[in-house]
Amino acid sequence: MLKMKNVLMKFGKESIKLFAKPYFVFLLCLVLLVLPLLLRGFIVSGEEFYLYNRISSINEFDSLSYGGRDNLYNVGNSFVFINNYFLSIILGVSSLLLFYGILKKFNVDLNVRLMSCFILAISPPFLYLFGSFRELTISVFLILLGMYLFIDKKYYSFLVFAVLPFFSFLSSIVLLILLFIYSLKFKRIKDFFIVFALIAIVLSFLYIPILREQGLPEKVNFVKDNIIFDFGGVYGLSIFIVLLMFFGLSYLWRKKYKNLDFYILLFVFIILLFFSFKFIFYFNFLLAFLGALGINWIVKREWESNLVKNLTLLFFIFGLLFSCFSFIVNEVNTEPSEDLIKSLEFLRNKEGVVLSHYKYGIFINSIANKENVLDDSFLYAPDVSERYEDVEFLFQTRDLDKVLEIFDKYEIKYILITDEMKNGLVWNKKQEGLLFLLNNNPKVFNQVYDDNIEIWEII
Repeated sequence: MLKMKNVLMKFGKESIKLFAKPYFVFLLCLVLLVLPLLLRGFIVSGEEFYLYNRISSINEFDSLSYGGRDNLYNVGNSFVFINNYFLSIILGVSSLLLFYGILKKFNVDLNVRLMSCFILAISPPFLYLFGSFRELTISVFLILLGMYLFIDKKYYSFLVFAVLPFFSFLSSIVLLILLFIYSLKFKRIKDFFIVFALIAIVLSFLYIPILREQGLPEKVNFVKDNIIFDFGGVYGLSIFIVLLMFFGLSYLWRKKYKNLDFYILLFVFIILLFFSFKFIFYFNFLLAFLGALGINWIVKREWESNLVKNLTLLFFIFGLLFSCFSFIVNEVNTEPSEDLIKSLEFLRNKEGVVLSHYKYGIFINSIANKENVLDDSFLYAPDVSERYEDVEFLFQTRDLDKVLEIFDKYEIKYILITDEMKNGLVWNKKQEGLLFLLNNNPKVFNQVYDDNIEIWEII
């Protein structure tokens, strides 16, 4: 028992020393961001990369998504998108450096700074955001860059803030919240109002014409995200960083209400998560800092048993690493797979609309160059709820006449079915709903492709 205790104490001390080396943390970040890409054979993952790669070359109308829709996608991402899988990785490492620099400007202890960066670098939201090009990849980087410059009263940070709304409305809101709290604390409220006016003007220029012509976007209620990655979330928070948050708050509470601004910021972010799950990407930076404070609290607090202390410390470190590597495994296996790419390349020379689950819709547009019925770019999509209900009915019904009626409505010619769809994403049984009709109506449906993915043609 004594030997085990000494080993754990030694391991804990060596681990802390390792994390205290700056180059180790930033090198680890680079390796973790590149690793999924290497393991996938340089096949880029994620719908958003393929979406912006395609729409960066179109003008006012997208003829493929939802059978045709106005081009109301993100202006900034569409304009600056570069078909290079290393762009997001470079922005990820740069964002980590900026985060480190911001903490340094606030005189945060070196060990806490590095532990914050370590926790951030291995967190699923960070790895998701910068492992491939996403909608918020550039805007999160711009917030960090702008804040880094703003703290030093370098007013060309205003230029960064003026560009930000072109990339994200959500990021503009987050920035204003951060600047407001910061400006109140450090008595720079005049600077805040300058930035507020600047962002308000740009947002008005961008969104008032859209609101006048399109109105408010249709609210989507059928997409469910899990805030905890370990409980099935795609890019949710690690349960271990959430637990560490409470240790971090205990550390801050030693000074009671002197950290009131921090408590307010935490509360605001929690509220924002109820409005949009995407706020989790910003919230993650705050939790990384709180998690580091939690580790610091565990290390510096007096424990009755050093064995319990070291076991607790290792529990959280290995827990965070487990979430990290679980995310990497999921990311390696995410779409588009080689099988999906081959099946979509088969469809390139075909004519007609392709039906599948909405998570494959963007790949149908971008790889097969075909119209889809539904995809997960929901903002200002035409009749999105109606289309979703029709597609769900198609998948679950055995009424052939109604199925053919909906096929005619959307001019569907092909149906793409993956193993994931047959194993829980859409169906749970082999002869459920549309699967039964496909296999029992040879005069109506003809299977034209079968290589781990099925493609059926409507005759």
